Amino acid sequence: MKAERQHKECTSRVLQPSKGGGGHIVDNRSQDHAGIIGSIQEKRNIIQRMLEQTLITDFFPVLTQSENTFEASLTGGNVISHVEFEEFEDGEYWLVDAETQPEYQRRGLARQLVENAVNYYEIVFASLATQQEHEDYDDNDTRYLTEEGAALVNSCINHGINIVYRNPFDNEITSESDD
Repeated sequence: MKAERQHKECTSRVLQPSKGGGGHIVDNRSQDHAGIIGSIQEKRNIIQRMLEQTLITDFFPVLTQSENTFEASLTGGNVISHVEFEEFEDGEYWLVDAETQPEYQRRGLARQLVENAVNYYEIVFASLATQQEHEDYDDNDTRYLTEEGAALVNSCINHGINIVYRNPFDNEITSESDD
C-alpha cells in the first residue's frame, strides 16, 4: 500500500520485503525524475572534485608595490610572485624580472601584477631583443625575455593589458596591445 501511494505521488524509493527475508530497494520515481536527480548528483560530484583540486585555504594573496617591484604574498608574508620593472631612458619602464613559485603558477598572479604596474606607470615595455643582443649592447642589461617571460607578456597582451613589445636598441615600436 505504501509503495502504491509513493508510486502515485512519484516520490522516493522504498524498501520491499524479499521472499527469503531482507529486502530490496524499489525506485518508485518516474524515469524523468530519476534522470534529473542523477544529473544533479553527477554535477554535485563534479563541483566537489573541482573544489578539492583548486581550494587552497591560505591562498588569498596580498598585492603590494615597493619601488619598481610588484609582489603577491600570502597572509604570512611569503612572497609567491613578483614582477620587477626598471626605468630606462625617457622614463620608460621595462620588465626586467618576473617569477612565480611553481605551485602558484598558471593562476594569473604575474599577469595581475603586470596589470597593476600598467595602472601605475600607464605603459610598460618588454624587450624583443635576444639575450645575445642585450649582452652585445650592455652586459648588465636584463631586459631580455625567457620563454616564460615571453609567455607572460603574450598573456598580458591577449588580456588587453597595455604592454608594448619593442627592441630596446631601436627607437621604433614594433608591436603593442590594442586598447
